[in-house]
Amino acid sequence: MDDESPSTKFEKQWTDWIQNLSFPKIQDEINISAEVWKVFEEVFQQHHAICIQSNQGEKFDFCHLDDIPSIDGNDFIEKASKNDYSSNLQSKKTNGKEIKDIEYVVDTIKSIKNHTLEIMKKIEDYLGSIEHMDFDNNCTWKIHEIFKQMIHNFNEGNQKFNLSVWYKVKVFVHILKNIIPCFIIMHDEYLKKRNPRNILEVKYKHQVHNVFIGTYTKCRKEIIAAGNLRDLLLPAINVSVKDCLPEKISFNLMLSKKEFHSKPELYRKVLVDLRKVKDFNEYIIFINQPDRAFMRWIEKYVSDYCMEMDANGKSMLGREANETFKNKVTELIACVQQALENSERKLPEFIRHTQTSESSDCQLTELNECIPMRSENLEISFQVWISKFKDLAKEIIPLSNTLHNIFDMKAVEVKDVHFFVKEFIKMLNDLKKNQENKLYNMNLEDVKHVDKPPHKLISDLILGCMKYCPFCGVICSSTINHPGKDHTAPRHYPGGIMGCHDRQTKVLSLKSCNELVATIGNFRNEFTNWKSVNYKEYRMVNENYASWSIAADTSLEASLYWKWVFAQFAEQFADFNNTIDGVKLKCPQIPSEWKNIKEEDIDESISIMFK
Repeated sequence: MDDESPSTKFEKQWTDWIQNLSFPKIQDEINISAEVWKVFEEVFQQHHAICIQSNQGEKFDFCHLDDIPSIDGNDFIEKASKNDYSSNLQSKKTNGKEIKDIEYVVDTIKSIKNHTLEIMKKIEDYLGSIEHMDFDNNCTWKIHEIFKQMIHNFNEGNQKFNLSVWYKVKVFVHILKNIIPCFIIMHDEYLKKRNPRNILEVKYKHQVHNVFIGTYTKCRKEIIAAGNLRDLLLPAINVSVKDCLPEKISFNLMLSKKEFHSKPELYRKVLVDLRKVKDFNEYIIFINQPDRAFMRWIEKYVSDYCMEMDANGKSMLGREANETFKNKVTELIACVQQALENSERKLPEFIRHTQTSESSDCQLTELNECIPMRSENLEISFQVWISKFKDLAKEIIPLSNTLHNIFDMKAVEVKDVHFFVKEFIKMLNDLKKNQENKLYNMNLEDVKHVDKPPHKLISDLILGCMKYCPFCGVICSSTINHPGKDHTAPRHYPGGIMGCHDRQTKVLSLKSCNELVATIGNFRNEFTNWKSVNYKEYRMVNENYASWSIAADTSLEASLYWKWVFAQFAEQFADFNNTIDGVKLKCPQIPSEWKNIKEEDIDESISIMFK
């Protein structure tokens, strides 16, 4: 190991540094990076020789290559791997001497720089999803120690000042980019047979800390204020979304699901499901408590829509409800962003321009890539801006008072409102990601435990009038509430379903209400005080009877559906509807055609209940 040349050590340190980052998403780049470094070093050696041959004296400043056209980086790497790049060097004369084409060398260096920046972009993308980085304690190269100290500062700053992930990543990547000139300086020192660590320790370490401390202290107040507002915004948006989510889910269901298009469609779907289940108890609930039956069915449908089971058998937000939730979160955050952008565009209308001096002592370039720096700072009282912003927000953000109230920020120390707004807009993008990560932590209770859950909203919107016939229990067919108007139903149930029977024989009736009121017979019950009343005068009993208009027509028999139901459960209906004195009711002779109704005819007959 002691016999290794400085060049070999330098290459190993470079490769080890990348490997010790241990970022899974850039592992595939490690071998390429090591190969690039080999070419990088060799090209530097050539350039050093060229400079000597041409008597140029000072080396080219590789820190400022942006204005020089670059060759294709991938093409260069391919050629470099074949050691074929020297054949592409052109010859030309300068001061009467033939030398290698220095522009090609510059392009080569710039290609490597660009490739390195691509790797750093991968690092930046990866850092966006993590809070901390862990470097190998056994790293021998001094730059690791600097990075470790920087990360320590980042983490301390995050705990103390609640810095955003975006801010930490940008500062770190910015400093990482500026290490490229340090590599060049170190290589120059190597060519001069000096110790490159001395440059890093004595000069660059000091510059790195100046960059970090300078940018961190200058912007932390605006960062903190934006972070605080972001932290207030997330729970406020959660509350607002949960408040409006039931309505959104209801709207989506009514728009996309046929059974929620209208009362007849819902009625049909519920009755078809009841026929398939063939549960007498469910029919009893539907007949005696139709509003409860519909509500239970809608609630179960909404539950199935909103929640599903994961691989471990735990409930989670269903795919469609998940999309509804995410879209609503995105919509609300976009509204906030729009209000912020509008307020920023209107800043010139109510601000004064004040010249301020540059506050950075750093000699490194491109600092504004991570922290917006300007020679002209737009100053305005934060309270003035927040007042203007709230006025704009009320026009754009369709949110509850909870969300609007978070902008009542007091005693916030923000000098650069322009920068604060920029930071806050960027933080909102993080907010979207954070919210998406919490989607599956929601459960059905978050949807149900609101003033009006989705199943209640849907039932209120499409069930309409739910008054039921005092004779048979059929619900009014009106799709809206209609105070003061008669309740009607095109077809009624067989009377025996609700216990209507012959007083003498105790046999349940097969006739519909339309057939009964067309007869000359009488009826009596608790509402008539057990006095006989002619069917034709049923509306004289009380207000409930009076509110129903039942057409006297012997041709209006019960629908095929309810004939089939009665035929299926005649014995159960007889047992369920015992007379008041405890005498068991009897089943009628069920017509054979009632027993042999086909399923397709049963379901088809449901539609006539609303015609």
